[in-house]
Amino acid sequence: MTIRAIEPEDIDTAADWWRLRGQGVFWREALPPIGVVAEDASGPAGMCWLANWCNVGIAQAEWLIMRPGLTLAQAGAAGGALMAGVESAAKAVGYSHVLAYALPACARYLRRMGWDEVDDRPKIAMLKTL
Repeated sequence: MTIRAIEPEDIDTAADWWRLRGQGVFWREALPPIGVVAEDASGPAGMCWLANWCNVGIAQAEWLIMRPGLTLAQAGAAGGALMAGVESAAKAVGYSHVLAYALPACARYLRRMGWDEVDDRPKIAMLKTL
């Protein structure tokens, strides 16, 4: 599994995966400028973006998506590579923490990777179009 920076053509792939997974609207306009792709022998296996919170030392991992059809082992390998890439990108631009809001299964995975739970209240994603 390798990691590289998001390229513009990756966004169409992520949008297709999002649609195939039935995850609602994929808001291209909401994608942060920093993102990473995990690739295996078949091409992109997963993607994640890193939102920058100005002047607070915290970045946020967002829009995590995996290629449909991955086995649990493949998804685990891609997830590990993505989080390593996100952490590296955050350090490179001066952040000391990365925050992620995760579904329960993903949160369990992140705990095994050394992430700490800081808030276990259920959340509902909200968006207001202006």
